Amino acid sequence: MSLADLGISLGQDEQVIAESLFPYSILLFFIKYKVCITNKRFIARIPNVVLFVIPLGTTLITFPLRNISTIITRTEYKLGGFFWAGILIFFGFGNFTKSLFGFIAFICGIILAISSFQTLIRVEASSATPLRCPIAVWEKEKALKFTNEINQAITEL
Repeated sequence: MSLADLGISLGQDEQVIAESLFPYSILLFFIKYKVCITNKRFIARIPNVVLFVIPLGTTLITFPLRNISTIITRTEYKLGGFFWAGILIFFGFGNFTKSLFGFIAFICGIILAISSFQTLIRVEASSATPLRCPIAVWEKEKALKFTNEINQAITEL
């Protein structure tokens, strides 16, 4: 997918340095979002997801590189998600053969435990609220490489 597919045209003397597709999360690996860096700006097309599983459109975000103050990649573990996943798995396992509700609770607990791991690319611009781009955990190395390319482009301004 190119920038023209996103409805973005490059400015004068602007060229693409790096672009990448990232899966949104472990559960929604089929939903991808695109991040792109040019020599003048950071561009991201991020899917809007409701209730962690329902995709509803996308948001297109553009930051001039001069306005980006910090960009980091980190892995998050949601302890609340682990807690509720443990309760659902424990309850579901105990009632697995007794009722359909036990089976559903067990499956929901497994899904919640898996989705508690997340890698984030966080972009902080000087005048805007931080942009959090969640991605699947297995894409962490790719995200680190992309973050390094953005930092390099910022230092070359």
